[in-house]
Amino acid sequence: KNLETNTDAGGIVQLLHSSWVQAMHIADGSVETVRLRLRLIGSSAEVYGWGHAQLEEARAVLENAVLKHGAPPMRAKAVSAAIVSASMAILIWWAETDDERTAAEALDEGFSDFEALFS
Repeated sequence: KNLETNTDAGGIVQLLHSSWVQAMHIADGSVETVRLRLRLIGSSAEVYGWGHAQLEEARAVLENAVLKHGAPPMRAKAVSAAIVSASMAILIWWAETDDERTAAEALDEGFSDFEALFS
């Protein structure tokens, strides 16, 4: 939904960045629950794998958004996969390190670093 209403972003990576961070603010009220779930997810490949269907669903939503913004199919697939992978790496790092920021704040900084790769 954030992808449809977020029109102030420049490039597609920036659009995905800002939309994903906006969506994460919902979780800010339950920081410890989110942190514990992410620690569990990051604890083993088997547990991480349980969420594959949800991650693939999120990736498909992102891919469709990228396609709607005129990207070729290969770019849409690559960008959506990279965003999902980066977000999980950032969020699991946030949980495992007991970072004092909210998940959305950590994700925002991590995505800013990620965006810089495309600049």
